[in-house]
Amino acid sequence: ENLTIDGIDVWRYESTNFTLDNGQLSPDTKCFCLENRECPRNGVLDYGPPAFNGPFYMSHPHFYLTDDLYRENTTGLRPEESEHGMFVIMEPTLGIPLSLRGQLMISTKVVRDEAIDLFKDVAYDHYAPLFTMRIHAELDESLTSLLKLALNAAIIGMYTGIGLLLFGLTMITVGLFVTKNHKWYNEKSPWAVIKN
Repeated sequence: ENLTIDGIDVWRYESTNFTLDNGQLSPDTKCFCLENRECPRNGVLDYGPPAFNGPFYMSHPHFYLTDDLYRENTTGLRPEESEHGMFVIMEPTLGIPLSLRGQLMISTKVVRDEAIDLFKDVAYDHYAPLFTMRIHAELDESLTSLLKLALNAAIIGMYTGIGLLLFGLTMITVGLFVTKNHKWYNEKSPWAVIKN
């Protein structure tokens, strides 16, 4: 989405159903569904391999933009775009973010297990949220001013260069004119006729 913020043209990127897709919506993201591991439904990625093969999964907070199955078995979840989505507002020329909000939720898969007393009475397998990580950042007014200056540096440099070029050409023209007409201060032409 194209926007203008504080006089700066920016692009806004938001999380979509494809952000945490594991190949169920787009074949380009099939690599997020690892071989020899159960692939969760759309919107949740298996975080087990980088977490020492633990039963950990990554999604948007409150299972926002995930399959409805994840919310059916967990109470208290109310996913909202304004609260749980991710976005970045970026200046496209220099690639500098003006504002961003990133957030992820880590969950664990709870599975019925007769060998473990704690899990033998689990009625159904489900994903239990553990914690949420959030980051929010915005450029302050002074950094926004520096960004505007950086964006206008090429134009400022061009006009400064044109101004210096015109000043130099003016100085050369005046110098040539004065030299041709011998109008230098306190200087007489060597060809002047001496009259007695």
